[in-house]
Amino acid sequence: MDRARAVRGEMGDQSLAKQFTNDRAAAVALKERRRLVIAHREMPLSPMDVTAYKLLTDAGAIVCPANPGYYLNPTSVGEVIDFVAAKLLDLVGVKHTLS
Repeated sequence: MDRARAVRGEMGDQSLAKQFTNDRAAAVALKERRRLVIAHREMPLSPMDVTAYKLLTDAGAIVCPANPGYYLNPTSVGEVIDFVAAKLLDLVGVKHTLS
C-alpha cells in the first residue's frame, strides 16, 4: 500500500529516500498519460486500500487484482497462473500464447 501512496505522491519528503525506482516510473507514467497497470495481491482490502486504488484509477491507472478466474475450471496450478499472467499481459499489450 505504501507503493500506491508513493505513486500518488502522498509520501512525505522523509520517505522519498525509501521509494523504489518503480514508484517514480509509475508516477511519470501517470503524468505522461501512459498505460500503468497495477496488479495488487492484498486481501482483504482495507478502506484505505480501496481509496488509494480508486485515486490511482481516477488518475488513469488500471488496477487489476491478481485473482484467478475459476469459471474456466482450471485443472492445475499452472493453468491458474497462466490465467492471471495472460490477463496482465493483455492489459499491458504484450502478445502471448497463454490461454
